[in-house]
This record gives sequence, structure tokens and C-alpha cells, in this order.
Amino acid sequence: MVRYLHPPRPWWLRRKLFTDKPDPKTGRYYTYTYVAHPWYVKPTFWSRWNPEALRTRFLWRGDLPGDEAYHPEGYSIAELGPDYQKGKGQEEMEKNKAQLMERRKAQQQGGCPMSIFQNAQ
Repeated sequence: MVRYLHPPRPWWLRRKLFTDKPDPKTGRYYTYTYVAHPWYVKPTFWSRWNPEALRTRFLWRGDLPGDEAYHPEGYSIAELGPDYQKGKGQEEMEKNKAQLMERRKAQQQGGCPMSIFQNAQ
């Protein structure tokens, strides 16, 4: 019944959890909401003083956006993961990306579609 009789939500009623585009100044993404800890939540006036944040302050039950332990500067996709792995593998990923783009260009110029797999190993 739900599958056929309920249309999808319009875009203005959907709940947004993450920013769609990175911040133009920093190039990082943010989350809008949090349950227990404010990981990657941008410390704006509203995020620190909204009703949920006031309840958190009143009950002393947690941290607020902007606390340094939860990365208020946002995240970039290349840096997600454990702290000991941050920044590792970036050069290798860029090299692989360049190789794949070259192979794709060769394929589009009339090469065999399966030739991209011949030298992959």
C-alpha cells in the first residue's frame, strides 16, 4: 500500500542530514543534526542555542557543536576514518585517478572497451 499509494516526499519536506555541497571557504562538509555527540556540526549561533542545545545545557548531559573533540571544522571525504590514517593514500589515489582518466580517454577515441582491464594489474 505504501509503495503504490504514497508519493515520495517533495524536496522541501525531506530531512537534510548533511550539506549537499562543500563550504566555499573551507571545502569541507557539515552535518546538520546529531544524536549523542556533535560530530562535524558547524558551530553556528543556532546550533549552539537551539531548543535541543538549551536542553543539553540545562541537563548537563552532553557536548555542544563547537567542542573541539568533535571536529567542528567539518570533514572532507579524503580525511574520513581513524586519526592515524588521515592524510595517507592521497597521492596514490590521485595517481590511480589520473590513470583511469587516461584509459577512459583512450577508450573513447576508438580503443577496445576491454583494453582498460588488460594493463590494470
